Amino acid sequence: MSRTRSLTLAALALTPLVGRVDAATIDDTISELRESLTYGKPSLFLRYRYEHVDQETLATTRHDGYAATSRVAIGYETKPFHGVSVFGQFEGVFANAKSHHGGTPASTAANGRAFHSAILDPEGSELNQAWVKYAPGYAPRTAVKAGRQEISLDNQRFVGPVGWRQNWQSFDAVSLTTSYLENTTFFYAWLDHVHRILGDDSPVGDIDFDASHLVNLAYKVPDIGTLTGYAYLVDMDPQPPNVAAQTGFGNQSTQTFGLRFNGTYKFDADWSAVYLAEGAKQQDYGDNSLVELDAHYLAGELGGGWRGLVLKLGYELLSGEDGTATDEMNTFTTPLATLHAFNGWADMFLNTPRTGLQDAYISLGGPIPITVPWFDSFRFAVVYHQYASDADSIHYGDEMNYLLEYQVKKLDPNWILGVKYADYTADDGEDAAFPGTTPGAAQPQNVDTRKLWLYTQYSF
Repeated sequence: MSRTRSLTLAALALTPLVGRVDAATIDDTISELRESLTYGKPSLFLRYRYEHVDQETLATTRHDGYAATSRVAIGYETKPFHGVSVFGQFEGVFANAKSHHGGTPASTAANGRAFHSAILDPEGSELNQAWVKYAPGYAPRTAVKAGRQEISLDNQRFVGPVGWRQNWQSFDAVSLTTSYLENTTFFYAWLDHVHRILGDDSPVGDIDFDASHLVNLAYKVPDIGTLTGYAYLVDMDPQPPNVAAQTGFGNQSTQTFGLRFNGTYKFDADWSAVYLAEGAKQQDYGDNSLVELDAHYLAGELGGGWRGLVLKLGYELLSGEDGTATDEMNTFTTPLATLHAFNGWADMFLNTPRTGLQDAYISLGGPIPITVPWFDSFRFAVVYHQYASDADSIHYGDEMNYLLEYQVKKLDPNWILGVKYADYTADDGEDAAFPGTTPGAAQPQNVDTRKLWLYTQYSF
């Protein structure tokens, strides 16, 4: 038998076996894909909240704002299929028909909302997240994510989802996260678009980016803390679609470079020390129309903890300049941050005043030490703020914040009940507008402001 004939016969003999292997492989692949789609991870977030805003303003027609709103977010993430997973999340914000509050969208004299204090929880439904993630097996603790996604960096002072508001902030982006090196986490994102808390129906709810990048590198020092370096290069479209006039977003196109160290040192099982030190430099970038923007940021905290209770002193500085300047604004801004978490819950400083902001504060918070069943799941927070300018020696005012939350552990630990209150008292420049961050734009007024929230929340 010739060599050629032998090889031919061998190939013919193996053909059925190869066919069976291919069929088996296809069946296994289909089975794995079905399992990926069927055995994924669902997610649910429900929150019902009543908010009341009482402001003393110059306008006699201005009334209290009040709104009863609900947030419903339903998501599903597939089980990884050869390292690939897909996640989608729909979000809806609904308001009681008797709610009366300003803000956008639909704030007009016709519907009466323009005459009420703003509550920034507009109604609407949208696709909040939709991304594809690839986690290669050859690179442990590494993932690439592409699509609409929430981004949360450090304490969210520069980038966050704004989780306190009902419509959360998300980004159209491509991101890379890796902890491949021990004690080290690297994050990079290329940004294309941001979907802000005002919703898709607002003319300033969506902002495009040009050549925008987020870089964050963190190294964990065992038992001491985390050292983080970051570079945030954000080039925002100076004029969003459907907006006739300059909105000032281009003035917030900045490059920010910073260094941060924070941590907790445990003395024993009960006692600990907490600390934070951070500094950043900010300059103009991309489409920024300002000249030689040169701003800086400083933050520091020092405190102690006992069995979960934490008492700390803090200071934060967002630099500013003479409030009479008209051609430049050397003011530090963080437009993509979870702003409600900083500088008081009354939200008086969502935009940094042109003259800058100094915030000196003291806080006490943690679990209430009660061991009685049904009453052992309370946590609280009390914060006092003193606000002043960086330039022009202005004392804006002071503020008290109070929080009480109850985790219903006996029924479901995912269920939370809460009450929250903010009381801001204006001082220098009372009833006048804050020195603005956008030339020619209407600025918020420095007025006594009180806000109350009652809420219930369930999530998994």
